[in-house]
Amino acid sequence: MDYADLKKKILGWSDDKINNPKFEIHAHEFLSKSKFKPKNKKIGDLHCEFILKTIDLLIGYDCCVFAMIVRKDAPSQANDSFLSKDYSFLFERFAEFIRYKRNEENGDPYEIGIIIHDSKDINFSRRLINQMREYYSSTGKGRRRAEYICPFPFFANSNITPFIEIVDLCAYCLNWGYRTGRINAETRTELEKLAKEFAALRFKIPVLRAGEYIDLYSIHFIDDLRPKSERF
Repeated sequence: MDYADLKKKILGWSDDKINNPKFEIHAHEFLSKSKFKPKNKKIGDLHCEFILKTIDLLIGYDCCVFAMIVRKDAPSQANDSFLSKDYSFLFERFAEFIRYKRNEENGDPYEIGIIIHDSKDINFSRRLINQMREYYSSTGKGRRRAEYICPFPFFANSNITPFIEIVDLCAYCLNWGYRTGRINAETRTELEKLAKEFAALRFKIPVLRAGEYIDLYSIHFIDDLRPKSERF
């Protein structure tokens, strides 16, 4: 499905409207570095309508949102050869999600999770490949999770892959609009409703820890990226 097809699916627009510049809606405008405050209120409403109907589409396909929200000034790890905490926590939740889906009634016992990453930054992509290789081959947690997740990421360009752009939209809305518990940073009020809709797609996963079950949520806040060895 290309971008025009996606807009047809979400907005039900005809070809003449899709090809009319007046009605063009591009996700990258919403994701621009400048704060999203369109001069034309109607265009701003169309952006929000596009995203809300995108969320409806995600609900229709039983999609879930996984997100690690990192505090802006969170201390970083010193050794970047290791997988960072946000990725480790994300893969933990994704692996538990796949395990849960396998164990469901009529679940596929061979279901496997695939990591698809944006390929914009080639240096970061190469570093991630090396970090994941080390994580899934040299750590006990990584080897266990490799049973549920393909240990090698696939890459796609979000500029030309609509469904990767949806991930960008989700991340952007959560970053600026989702606040709960320890997350107390400034918000953008026009994004709070959208963030709440995306957050409603989170998944609660029951996992066994120290002999008892706890709830692991697919959206998690991280205020320190350093491993224990660097914090103490």
